[in-house]
Amino acid sequence: MFSQELSGKGKLNIFSMLVMAVVIIVSVAVYASVTRQEFQANADFTVEQNAGRVANEIGAYVSYGKSSIQVLSQAATQSMNGPVIENVNAVLEPYMHSTPFDFVEYILENGWNTMNNGGKPFSAVTREYYKQGIQGRTGIWLNYAPQKSTEVLLDFYTPLYYQDRIVGVLAGSMGGSSKIAPMLESSFYGEKTLGFLCDRNGMIIASTEADLPLHFSLEEYLRETMGVSQEDLPAVWDNVLQHRGEAFTVLEAHGDAVICVQKVEEADWFVIQIVPAESLFTVMYKSTARAILIVVLLAISFDVLLYYLIKKQKEAVQLEMANMKLAQQKDKEIQCQLQEAYAKADSANKAKSSFLFSMSHDIRTPMNAIIGFTDMLEKKQEDKAAVAHCLENIRVSSQYLLNIINNVLNFAKIESGKASLDDSEIWDAKSFYDGLSTVFSVEMENKDLTLHKNYNISSQSVYVDITKLQEIFINILSNAIKYTPAGGNIYLTVTEKPAMSEDVCLYETIIEDTGIGMSEEFLPHIFDEFVRERDSTTSGIAGTGLGMGITKKLIDLMHGTIRIDSKLGKGTKVTITLPHRIASVPQQPAEKGQIDKELFQGKRILLAEDNELNAEIAMEILQDYGFVVERASDGIICVDMLEKAEPGYYSLILMDIQMPNMNGYQAAKFIRSMPEEAKKNIPIYAMTANAFEEDRQQALAMGMNGHIGKPVEMDKLLGVLMEALAAED
Repeated sequence: MFSQELSGKGKLNIFSMLVMAVVIIVSVAVYASVTRQEFQANADFTVEQNAGRVANEIGAYVSYGKSSIQVLSQAATQSMNGPVIENVNAVLEPYMHSTPFDFVEYILENGWNTMNNGGKPFSAVTREYYKQGIQGRTGIWLNYAPQKSTEVLLDFYTPLYYQDRIVGVLAGSMGGSSKIAPMLESSFYGEKTLGFLCDRNGMIIASTEADLPLHFSLEEYLRETMGVSQEDLPAVWDNVLQHRGEAFTVLEAHGDAVICVQKVEEADWFVIQIVPAESLFTVMYKSTARAILIVVLLAISFDVLLYYLIKKQKEAVQLEMANMKLAQQKDKEIQCQLQEAYAKADSANKAKSSFLFSMSHDIRTPMNAIIGFTDMLEKKQEDKAAVAHCLENIRVSSQYLLNIINNVLNFAKIESGKASLDDSEIWDAKSFYDGLSTVFSVEMENKDLTLHKNYNISSQSVYVDITKLQEIFINILSNAIKYTPAGGNIYLTVTEKPAMSEDVCLYETIIEDTGIGMSEEFLPHIFDEFVRERDSTTSGIAGTGLGMGITKKLIDLMHGTIRIDSKLGKGTKVTITLPHRIASVPQQPAEKGQIDKELFQGKRILLAEDNELNAEIAMEILQDYGFVVERASDGIICVDMLEKAEPGYYSLILMDIQMPNMNGYQAAKFIRSMPEEAKKNIPIYAMTANAFEEDRQQALAMGMNGHIGKPVEMDKLLGVLMEALAAED
């Protein structure tokens, strides 16, 4: 009995020790995980703080160098009695003790150097600091390969004036690593960190690594010394170019290193602070080792609670079993809901797949025509009639392909809830419907179709969103024409119905045809997003299957109704009822201006366009009309060309939106902040494939004068240009 009791106690002690060991291991693992995250966050914070501090300190150092060389130039000017300093040392030596320079060079106007730290005079005409200084600029030149030094030299230069005329250049030289490297030093919990100062091309100016050779790049150091992979290097350069000032990690030979890039505001330089993986690991290892002892002591306390936990275990198991039964019941309910949701998703997915399969043929049809007639155009360039025929067919096919794309984009826009109603235009109902019949007159004549019109309206002038209204009725009338065989009839009846208020009228429009009709089974699905009763291969009639879906959603947006009655072989009747606000003043027809090509002659356009093909086409067409066109391939180049040009050099800017480095919105905003009035107020027109109404509003909000959608319609573009240039004159 006693031995059995001892045996039981022994088993309990062994069990307790096992539990304690598990607790220790788990606790250490949890602590290590939490510590890793904490030290990662601390490393991010440390490198960001150090990079910002060092950048400010170096910025102050650079600012001091610029101001010092300017002070020397002013002092020399005051001491000069002619355009040449006869005794350079006598003029400059009294001021040298208060400057940071190791020595100062004096370069005559002709480029001859007369003082070089005791060296022989030489011609400096090829050196960058002479070229910049003699043009009146003050700045810094980095000498990566000095003849008399083993480190990068910083040459601060400024022009030397005599009687308000530049007669030479002063250049003060400062050491690179010897004076800047101490500023780059920092630590992370006492462990080594790396610091670099680089120019915009990634060449190292100074660093905390004393043994680096001259003319060594940061990329070489990261790749060859730290072992950063080729895949991670772009992340470093992305931060250099964007100078975000936020910490990020890259994978090096020993693990993840933390890096931060900070721009030096006084120069186009960058401070890079790095906490290597070895330093992170060492800090974490020391911290974890100290924590293990604490964890062991804490684990002992768990032994005291062990008995209590075992006792409670049975109660927990019983409760868990009860919960499992309840969970099983809920799982069955959830399973049913998931199966129902899956069935709906599967149905929608099949419908989309069917739509894409169908639309693939419709897209290929115009694409095949475009490719075929393009090939024919190359072979028959001498035959003017054949060329004209090919170009017309290419144009028609391109327009049809654009309509397919627009239908898909419009539907996606409406589905996302971004479509809005702008019923600010005054609409003449009779003129509108007469215009519709004119649009389709050629197509109806080719099919020998007769359109019968009947109007019974009194409030002809109402407020509408003309673009969306055109889309509705063009879709309906286009379907009636497409699905009515040759020799058939189409009936258009417009009737004004009584409304709820005096300032609103209801228009009921009925479009009825004698076409092929639709089956009763298909009618409930006519407004579905990706459904057609017969694809273009079966029916021989092209289309995307989105037109009626878009039409229904546009009518809903206008608070109207649509009803469709149809039978196979007996035609289709579409009834649309829409409310409109009555306009008090009838609309006056706008007069279209004639294109005055004389107005374009010699006018200079700055075209910001990154796409080579689009740029070539636009430049060719505009030059044919007499414009002089200069192109910028992104927003930064566009801004730079405008800044360097004389005021009034460019008449206006055509600005693409989606461009690398700086997009069109950013470029326009920058231009509107320029100090010169002529450049600040230059007309800017967005010329972009971002062609929705909100894109036009965004362009205006960014300070642009207007918006031209792509593909560009030349009549509209030339009209806009004529209006802009006429206003300028």
